[in-house]
Amino acid sequence: MCRSPASPCSSASPCPSPPSPCWRILTDYRLTRTNLGVIALSCAAVDDVTAWCLLAFVVGVAKAQVGQGLFVVAGALVFIALILLVARPALRRVALRWETQKPSVGLMTVVFVALLLSALTAEAIGIHAIFGAFLLGVVVPHDSALARAFTQQLRHVVTILLLPAFFAFTGMRTRIDLLSAPALWLLCGLIIVTAIAGKFGGTFAAARLTGLRWREAALLGVLMNTRGLMELIVLNVGLELGVISPTLFAMMVLMALVTTMLTSPLLRILKLQTIPEE
Repeated sequence: MCRSPASPCSSASPCPSPPSPCWRILTDYRLTRTNLGVIALSCAAVDDVTAWCLLAFVVGVAKAQVGQGLFVVAGALVFIALILLVARPALRRVALRWETQKPSVGLMTVVFVALLLSALTAEAIGIHAIFGAFLLGVVVPHDSALARAFTQQLRHVVTILLLPAFFAFTGMRTRIDLLSAPALWLLCGLIIVTAIAGKFGGTFAAARLTGLRWREAALLGVLMNTRGLMELIVLNVGLELGVISPTLFAMMVLMALVTTMLTSPLLRILKLQTIPEE
């Protein structure tokens, strides 16, 4: 997910660059402080939050049996209410208390245990553990010393160990050999074209309706067409639940790779470098 440019950064606590294609491309082209870059980052953030919510809903439906559907829905609503009404105020008070000093190791341990418990609770209810961890992360004040310290502590573990392991795991699960017939490759191409038309076309139309010029709308559409970590997480969860087949999984992974690789060449064609930095 692209990090919002509104997040505070300081020399004492620099903001880590997220491993997002959207952020990486904007950084390479020095667009993070332009109007176009701010819009792209904001759209990507809203897009990812919406995707997380839809993922939780789909996972809950997919994992629930006929007799368990009501329990999953009720449990998810109670869980979300507890996070918002109990955990959120508690975390805010804790963050406010430790705002003037560095969070202790004991506090970091408590937050990490709470993160694991939130994930386990979500899994026990019937929605994926990822959603539980995400929901607790959302209610932690993003501009607090606690959030900055927690991010700094986990930054290297995630980017150096866990993230490459996740991509390697996804690659090992992607069986290109299953696309053994011309019809399957044709279907894969159709998926790629549909994905590009949906995300680029939707972004372009919305940008034009909100008053952006043709060129800026096209640039924004190209930037939003980039698929990142969120798509791969959704695909892996869908494969684990049996919602998508290994063949469809391979097609969707190829779609994510192709659409991401197309971004830089298309930006160069649109002469992105000529946009002045504000």
